[in-house]
Amino acid sequence: MGRQQDPFPDDETVSLVRRYERMLKRKEHFFFDVEEFEEIIDYYLHKNLLNKTRQTIRHALLQHPRNTSILLRKAMYLISSDKAQEALALLQDIRSLAAGSYELYMTQGTAYSRLGKYEEAVKHYKHAVKYGSPEEKVDAYIQIAYEYEGMGDYAKAIAFLKWALQDDPERDYLLDDISMAYEVGDMQEEAVTFFTEYTDKNPFSAPAWFCLGIAYHGIRQFDKSIMAYDYALALDETFVSAYFGKANAYTATEDYHKAISVYREALPHTTYEPLTYYYIGECYQNLEDYNKAIDYFMKSIRIDELFEDAWSNIGISYQEMGKFRESLPFLKKASELNPSNTLALFELADSYYELDKYDEAEDLYNKVVELEPGNVQAYLDLSHLYAVRDRFEEAIRIIQDGIAIVGEDASLYYRLTVYLIKALKVKQAMEALETALSINYLLHFQLWEYYPDILQFPEFPALIERKQQNRDKL
Repeated sequence: MGRQQDPFPDDETVSLVRRYERMLKRKEHFFFDVEEFEEIIDYYLHKNLLNKTRQTIRHALLQHPRNTSILLRKAMYLISSDKAQEALALLQDIRSLAAGSYELYMTQGTAYSRLGKYEEAVKHYKHAVKYGSPEEKVDAYIQIAYEYEGMGDYAKAIAFLKWALQDDPERDYLLDDISMAYEVGDMQEEAVTFFTEYTDKNPFSAPAWFCLGIAYHGIRQFDKSIMAYDYALALDETFVSAYFGKANAYTATEDYHKAISVYREALPHTTYEPLTYYYIGECYQNLEDYNKAIDYFMKSIRIDELFEDAWSNIGISYQEMGKFRESLPFLKKASELNPSNTLALFELADSYYELDKYDEAEDLYNKVVELEPGNVQAYLDLSHLYAVRDRFEEAIRIIQDGIAIVGEDASLYYRLTVYLIKALKVKQAMEALETALSINYLLHFQLWEYYPDILQFPEFPALIERKQQNRDKL
């Protein structure tokens, strides 16, 4: 798919920067004209080398005091250094020097954007449009679109992106931005219309066919989505994202064998093989062929040993085969690579639980609760760990802690009902069940699943029946 070009690919810029740095290192006297300083500063800003940017701006202003172009770049440096308010003060100071300047308005827009003042940013970008060259106007349109995205107004964002693409059709990376705006703005039907019309006019645009595939996927017309991806691949067989999109469409229809076939086709063209192997592994997991899934996850980590999701899924695959001991080293590795990976910690706790290592499981469930206090399942599993050891008061406390943090959650109240029964607190259990049913009656099956013996207490099924009768009357 088209991507915006790096503005500093040429050897001349790199050579200029090296000459400048060599002179600095040797403490030589030097003189650069304004255009050369602009190029050096822009290079450092692009690379986010802020200390070098600041130093170069200082040298430039010593040789070219009050030069508007250099001062505008100083403002950009301040914005990049999270000093947008200082940048605006500087821009106000040089406003008379840069009257009618495209760069002035664009820089002001960038400063306001950094401060989260999107409407002000749009106003200044629109002023920039009046003074820019045709190419600069397109840049301004794109920035305006991004501001509207920041405000959640995706319809206006799309309008400006379309204007930018219309004025400069060579920027086909904008198709991706338009596609994303349609997707986030939940306008997939409109996306289908736009990209259908676009491909009618530009039938040899692989990026456009790819975006049409995404749009059809969004409205769950997977056959048409796959057809669009096929057109993209016919035009560009190296288009990795199109392979992934096509495979994802097959996955959505649970045709995992075809998805695997497409991922394999993508392998010669991908620049990061571990991800492709990982996706194949996920397909085999969905086919419940866990040994093959493990084989492909292993291929991922042999190439990239830091691929934490692959480590996690090897462990999960072993769990699915009931091999909890074998799962431990892989889940441990995933949690070591990312100590905040609550999925790996959760699964590791489950394995320890299945191996009757309750203390280890308890520590891990507690860690999940600490990292993700809104995780309802963590409270359910941690409390269950106490309940299986007949420590019902502690189980009740865990659920009550969860309710205090999460709020009224039916699953927590249904579980609380069971623990209160077990603790011989029948009246409180009835109150908990009453609350659970009022929050979500349809989840009462969780009660039977977790504690089938509740049928021995006729008052509880009777309460559920009364609630059902009341619902029927409504």
